[in-house]
Amino acid sequence: MDNLKNDGPPVTVEQIAGALAALGYFQGEPGAEALARFAAMHRTAELYRMGLLNSLLGVVQAEAMSSDFECPDDDDMQSVWPAQLVSAGVGENDLLQANFVAWQIWRASFPLSLFARSGNAGPVAVAAAFSAEAAQLLTNAMAAGFDAIENGDDEVLAAQRQMLAMVRQRLQDSLTHVDGYLTEIGS
Repeated sequence: MDNLKNDGPPVTVEQIAGALAALGYFQGEPGAEALARFAAMHRTAELYRMGLLNSLLGVVQAEAMSSDFECPDDDDMQSVWPAQLVSAGVGENDLLQANFVAWQIWRASFPLSLFARSGNAGPVAVAAAFSAEAAQLLTNAMAAGFDAIENGDDEVLAAQRQMLAMVRQRLQDSLTHVDGYLTEIGS
């Protein structure tokens, strides 16, 4: 997914904080004192920047989720989806889009793996984590296929076999946990 990196200068902490303030995350303009408090919560400047970016992403995702719930049908959703792709810099390139979607799946499913590893996770959480990992691997395999076709790379196509075997295993693991739970609850 290296081809998704920003080619321009990185967005600054001040720009991110300004965007958060504009969206109402900070009361008033975030001053140096508020930014220093947030910075002290992180080990490095880059982790601090990532924390602010994650905060911004959360605010924007909450707005998008609210908007999505009001979207009347799939046709309407399909008409607005390209705006996200363009703003992400992946345009109409199938490979970049597939990598972007794989990243989104990884990002969305990351908490599922945390739930699955927690001491009180049940079989449904574990099954969800396995299924999410399978979706990410499958999307990565799709992106690898686009890349191989675009570059005529037969070795990458051969590597898809290994990725797809991993997908199958994760889906089987997921079904094992679902079946076990269904047995447990008497279905």
